[in-house]
Order: sequence, then C-alpha cells, then structure tokens
Amino acid sequence: MTPEEEVARRKARRRLSKLLVYTATSLIVGVLVIVGGWWLYDGYRQHQSNIAYLNDTLSLIAETDEAINRLDDLIADPFAVDSSDAYEEVESSLSEIEEKLDRADERAREASATLRESKAAEAAQQAIETISARYVLIDQGGRIVDAAERAYASIERAREAWDKLLSADASARESSDLVKDTTPENVRSSIDKANEALENFGEAERLFQEAQALYGVDFSMFGDYIAKREEALRYAITSDEAILAKDKVAAIKGNDLYNAADAQAAAYVKSLPDDPSSPVIDAYESDIDAFENAYSTARLQAGAADAFIRDYLGTEIK
Repeated sequence: MTPEEEVARRKARRRLSKLLVYTATSLIVGVLVIVGGWWLYDGYRQHQSNIAYLNDTLSLIAETDEAINRLDDLIADPFAVDSSDAYEEVESSLSEIEEKLDRADERAREASATLRESKAAEAAQQAIETISARYVLIDQGGRIVDAAERAYASIERAREAWDKLLSADASARESSDLVKDTTPENVRSSIDKANEALENFGEAERLFQEAQALYGVDFSMFGDYIAKREEALRYAITSDEAILAKDKVAAIKGNDLYNAADAQAAAYVKSLPDDPSSPVIDAYESDIDAFENAYSTARLQAGAADAFIRDYLGTEIK
C-alpha cells in the first residue's frame, strides 16, 4: 500500500468513527427525549389525577353544607313553633355528617401530601381546616340542640301549667263573685267553682313540677303561690258550707281566714315571672354560653376556609 493510500484509508476510518459517534449520540438523545417526554406526561397525568381527587374531596365536604345550615338555623331560633320536629331531624343527621367528614378528612390529608402546585396544595390544607371546624360545629352544635330540645319540652309544659293556672284563677274569681249574693243556690255554685279552681290549681302544680324535672329549672315560686291560693279556697269552701249550715260564726271565721290567705297569695304574685318560659330560657342561655362561643368561633373558621375553597373551585372551573 502506498503512503497516499494509507493516508486516504485513515481519513476514511476517522470519518466512519465520527459518523458512528454522531449516530450513537443521536440515538441516546432520542431515547432521552422520549423518556423525558413520557416522564413529563406521566407527571402531568398524576397531577391531574390528584386535582380530580381533591375536587371529589371538596364535593364530599359540600355534601354536609345543607345539614350544617339546618343546624345553624335551629341554633339561631331554637324555640320556634315547629322546633320539635327540627330537633329530631338535625340530631339524626349529625352522625351522617360525621361519617362524611371522616372520609373527607382522610382524603384531604392524602391530597395535601401529594399535591405540589401551590393553589391546589393550599386548597387541600383549607379543606382540612374546614373539616376540623365542622367537627367542632357538630360537637358543640349537638350539645346546644340537646339543651334546646329539653328546654323546649320544659317551656311547653310550663305554658300548659300557666294556662291551667289562669283557668284556676278565673274559677276562683267566679266563686268569690257568686257569694256576694248569698242565696243557697249561689253558695252551692260558689262551692262548685271553688272545687273546680282547686282541681285546676292542682293540675297546674303537677305540670310545673314536670317542667322543672324536664330542665331542672326552679318553679317553686309558682308552687308557693298555688299552695296559698289552694289554702284560701279551702277556707272559702268552709265559709260557704257554714253559710249553708246557718253557722254565722264559722262563716265569718272562714271568710276572715280566706281573706288573709288570699292577701298572702297576692303578695306571692310579685315574685312570679310575667312569662312562665323565662326561667327556662334564662337557664338555657346560661348553660349553652360556652358551647355557643365555641360554635361561633368554629363557624368563622369554617367560613374563612370555605371562602378560599370557593375561590379555588372558581379558578378551576375557568
């Protein structure tokens, strides 16, 4: 081989070597592009999956909104006319709300651990915040509803007692008016009315005792008044019976005792509340004060978290 041929051969070999290196490099770059593209696509798919998972979690939280709103309404006006049905409805929904919050809390924490994009990650954290606040709402709200339900039952019974008390008062006045004209017929009618008043006073006392037992409120002021009115009526009946027996001395004595007891009863009236439900409402408001403060704080916390979530969902929809 001549020197010129050897030089040509070496040049050709170097060109082939360069070509092989270029080809190998191109293949490597191509593989890296494909792998990188797949990695980016897979990461995008995973991110979208995480976002969808978070949105499903937020929808699960939203499913508790209606029940929470009913709880809000009941706490705002616990003694409305139709509250008795509302208590049962709200109380039966609390366990269902808690179950949904348990599932949502687990999902929200999973989403928070996997999401990297700042807005979505913050939405997951806010989901955890509103769930935590809602746990407090159903706990403290449940305590308030329980107290309100017992108070409502006590108020109803106290109002029934009050109606009986008013009926007894009316019968007692009729009894007193009848003997202003002491004919035998009027005196006997007076006795009948006095006994009717005694029956109603007794029923009123029983109902006040039930009201007291239902919420532990002291209704003894009504009991004292009723006892004195009953005492006065018994003296009145004794006086009426003496009139029928033509026993003037006994009639006068019975009437004097009636007047004294009736005056004492009138003094007791000053200690009676204008509304028989007020002792229950006062006790109820004192009992729930701490629960209500905790509920209000949790409501504000849930509201702030919900506002962020609504903004996030609005952005996602766009």
